[in-house]
Amino acid sequence: MFLLLKNFVKLCMVVIFKAGKIKAIHFEFNEMNLASRTCFRDFWSLLSNYDFFRLLSSGMIKIDKYSPVQTEIFAYQNIVAILKVK
Repeated sequence: MFLLLKNFVKLCMVVIFKAGKIKAIHFEFNEMNLASRTCFRDFWSLLSNYDFFRLLSSGMIKIDKYSPVQTEIFAYQNIVAILKVK
């Protein structure tokens, strides 16, 4: 039952993200993602209508393209995904 509910919630979130109902998403990406087997590529694919930025103390750096070497960094980091302007 839990797995069914979890999959339903995931499906609902995909629909909400794809519909552009959420303007910005902030999440941490770190070693816990490795433990849960969640890669940056999963976020990149799910949120294809969002621009990604890495938050730094000096500002934000845009992540222009998916690159395992530059995005699959399993150390503490904050990522912001902002809905692309149409």
